[in-house]
Amino acid sequence: MHFNEVNRTNLPEVGGKGANLGEMSKAGFPVPSGFCITTSAYCDFIAASNKMDKFFDLLDQLKLDQPDEISKLGKLIRDHLLTIPISQTIKFSILDAWKIVGEEKAYAVRSSATAEDLPTASFAGQQETYLNVKGIDQLLQAVRKCWSSLFTDRAIIYRIKNGFGHRSVYLSIVVQQMIFPEVSGLMFTVDPVTGHRNTISIDASFGLGEALVSGIVSADSYQVRENKIVKKQIAEKKKAVYPVTEGGTVTRELAPELQNKQALSDDKILELAQLGQRIEKHYCSEQDIEWCLAGNRFYILQSRPITTLYPIPNIYDNKLHVFLSIAHLQMMTDAMKPMGISVFWEIFPFGKDAIPFPNSVIMEAGGRLFYDVTPLLYSKALRRYFIWRIAIVDELMRDALEKIVSSDIFQQEAKANKDTTRQVFKLFKPILPLYLKGIPIIVNNLFFLDPSGIIERATAPLEEIIDKHRHSIMQASGIERIKRVQESMGKLLQELIGSMMYVPLPFIVLPIASRLTRLWLDENLDVDTLNKSLPGNVTVEMGLMIGDLADTARNILKW
Repeated sequence: MHFNEVNRTNLPEVGGKGANLGEMSKAGFPVPSGFCITTSAYCDFIAASNKMDKFFDLLDQLKLDQPDEISKLGKLIRDHLLTIPISQTIKFSILDAWKIVGEEKAYAVRSSATAEDLPTASFAGQQETYLNVKGIDQLLQAVRKCWSSLFTDRAIIYRIKNGFGHRSVYLSIVVQQMIFPEVSGLMFTVDPVTGHRNTISIDASFGLGEALVSGIVSADSYQVRENKIVKKQIAEKKKAVYPVTEGGTVTRELAPELQNKQALSDDKILELAQLGQRIEKHYCSEQDIEWCLAGNRFYILQSRPITTLYPIPNIYDNKLHVFLSIAHLQMMTDAMKPMGISVFWEIFPFGKDAIPFPNSVIMEAGGRLFYDVTPLLYSKALRRYFIWRIAIVDELMRDALEKIVSSDIFQQEAKANKDTTRQVFKLFKPILPLYLKGIPIIVNNLFFLDPSGIIERATAPLEEIIDKHRHSIMQASGIERIKRVQESMGKLLQELIGSMMYVPLPFIVLPIASRLTRLWLDENLDVDTLNKSLPGNVTVEMGLMIGDLADTARNILKW
């Protein structure tokens, strides 16, 4: 199948790499011409072997902790496949396609698996690529080597790790006209290190991109944001990979005047970044792109989705947002189940106009819930208090927040959003009346409360509220019961907050007691001791158990 016959729907026939190249060719991107040897050819090739069924059975028994067995079996399969002849039908089909594209041209022969360059799994670099292939004999030999490379150690391990069956992954081969570039490299349409979505990251070196991909050279690094170059790091590039006349490639020393020269001019950096943005827009996802520059023209050799980025919450404006993980604040790092996420959305009233409305403050990404704390950080006073409170929970979060709020981008956003009072008021609008109503109760409890029987008086209203909602829910069935559950969750927290006016007392009393001991007794007493290790507190008991475990481990290490 020639590239002009292929698009992203042809993945079963031409694999991920082939489907992407055909898709980009049809979309008008500058892709060198070529064709794909389909997966049916691979299936016919494998079917010609009387040993592969047994080999597949052995592969299915392998585990990740058996590297020696994986290596031995992989080599056995590869050696066997190199002895199998390619059928005449497949040979003639390849020969016909090769003549159409150009017999005199040199080609890059690349493996393209059906489980490759997917939105959820990359498989990049798992199979082999052969460059500067010339003539039909070299081409057929490269094709056979690509088929056998489906059973390299790293390809076998990757399939085991990602749960792909060895029999269910097929291999197509991309035969693409070879470009002999002055400069080549990689481009990520987001910063792969920080995950910054509006930063395009470009790596560039002289010669073929193989030098960069294989780690032979350190490449120049450029970053582009909003069509401006924001960072340039010029590397010392001592070597480069070049094609040779008879076919194949060779690594050579770069001329001294090129070793510290900027590989791409500023104009070309911006031109390439714009091309990357167009490709990302076409695919509607962030892309990892292989490119090269030859004769003042860019060529795209491959584009695949970036699968390692953490997803971000959906936002509907172009502003900078700061999200804080709810679960990480409680050291709960695992992803939440959908029902758990739904319950949190219903319970928390912040940012909601009504109970059934979606929550604009708490958002989901990657199976985790995040607070949008941006409005709080716009206000200098709230920002200082908020970061101080976060520091008590997690110093790394504090450091990250301080770095964000001190950045030029955030400071500009804060100036443009000075009216934070209205935004913060809107967030806490559902519970503000409850707190205002509770202030006199808190003052009364603080100065005039008889502490006897306080536990019973504190818990009784809570039990009544819970019983009321439980009774209401159990009176209905079917869809009506689900609606009442939803309504109850939306009201429950607000009603509990209104009845929990005993809870704030320790947060007020303990700091006052600490200050008065210094003032009256001139002693710095640790009044927080009153609050520690209370029996029946699950969190405290877990902490004590972890402490005991640490003591045991420490003694073992000393021994």
